[in-house]
Amino acid sequence: MDDFYKKLAATGFEDNVEELAKRIHAQYLTQIGEQPVANPDSAKPWDELTPDLKASNRAAAQRITDILAAVGLTCIPGKATSAELDDVEKVLKTNLDLLATMEHEGWMDEKRRQGWTFGETRDNAQLKHPLMIPYCDLPEIEKDKDRDSIRNYASRVGEAGYKIVLKRATNE
Repeated sequence: MDDFYKKLAATGFEDNVEELAKRIHAQYLTQIGEQPVANPDSAKPWDELTPDLKASNRAAAQRITDILAAVGLTCIPGKATSAELDDVEKVLKTNLDLLATMEHEGWMDEKRRQGWTFGETRDNAQLKHPLMIPYCDLPEIEKDKDRDSIRNYASRVGEAGYKIVLKRATNE
């Protein structure tokens, strides 16, 4: 269990992983609105989510710093200035599909840890999912979900009391 807590601390969000996970889920609920979803359990409020769905949101929060690091960004406590937000937006936009690919791969890794595998149709009981495929093979609407996750990183981490900055700005 110590390794688990070390991993949480290593995300850069320390004790705020849970808060960030809740905000990621809230973003998802806003995104889906009233439309039907493949897994109705995922459309519930945070407090009603199953443990595996909460774990998926926590994993999404935990992988943010790794994904950002791939393009020279990091998260630090604080509120972003307009200039910092502009810099981050440019980097995210320039690298959007690379980062969205990493987001999708992280999602698949979490699903695999939970026992999910590819299936032509989704089957929650058998842990089969049709989106357990490479990002490049996803339908455009599914790619857009991963892109939207990346586009919303700055606001999500901001709501959790952090800001995204260029690594060189932190003297790392």
